[in-house]
Amino acid sequence: MVLVTHDDLDGVACAVLFKKLFPDGVVYCESYDTVNDRVKQLVAEQSPEVRVYIADISVNPEIAELLDKRGNVVLFDHHETAMWLNRYDWVRVSLDRCGAWMLYDRLRTVKRTLFWDSYRDFIERVDDYDRWVHRFPESRLLNRLLGILGRERFIARFLANPSLVFTEFEEYLLEVEEDRVRRYCEEQYVHLSCDAGGRPYGVCFAENYISELAHYLMEKHGLEYVVVLGLRGTSRSPYGKAYLRGRMCDVSAMAKRRGGGGRAATAGYALSPDAVREVIHKLWEEA
Repeated sequence: MVLVTHDDLDGVACAVLFKKLFPDGVVYCESYDTVNDRVKQLVAEQSPEVRVYIADISVNPEIAELLDKRGNVVLFDHHETAMWLNRYDWVRVSLDRCGAWMLYDRLRTVKRTLFWDSYRDFIERVDDYDRWVHRFPESRLLNRLLGILGRERFIARFLANPSLVFTEFEEYLLEVEEDRVRRYCEEQYVHLSCDAGGRPYGVCFAENYISELAHYLMEKHGLEYVVVLGLRGTSRSPYGKAYLRGRMCDVSAMAKRRGGGGRAATAGYALSPDAVREVIHKLWEEA
């Protein structure tokens, strides 16, 4: 069994569920600019007898056709930019639940075991954070813990113990990290402007605490949306991530035009070096 998933909290939660049911399964956590190459590689190297799960992330039309010919694949996603994939009978894209919750429902039908009930609270908090519902205060802390522990330790922790009651040491780590995040957000420069529709927005450069920073800036400056630009991964490839506070526009449309994906409230995309230079020049001219 193979799982290809996103590299954020929702995607890593998919990895937890997958490894719980398939301990020997192989997991790849990918970004939007690496997922198509990864899946294409799997199609070329893996036997069609190997079932491939794809969750919380989608593929482009070329890769979708390859998967359709290969078969033995299922894809679950919840982003507006992936709705077109519903034309395939092996795909389910729905906007009302995060990718981990959709995978959770599917895996429970594959193997009905008692341990699934113990992951219910975990999945609800992941959904709360990923879809920006903000109903549970601990959902933000769950994402924070992922940042502290890193992907592998986070997966190991929740494979061993799905409880959201943090240990004393985890509480200490979260408290220290809270102070670090607060200082980081306060120190970042944001360029404020209004778009053609008169909506106030901000643009900033950052590589850490992206969602926390976006939320902080929107609250502090009363912005409708924020675009965070930065560098990602060992390749240091430029990317942009947009966050929306209200419902007056759809940032996923902006991401889709740039080859990315996401939801109306938050979306990401890769940036070319020319696009980065264009943004920098624009900020310099308006300074």
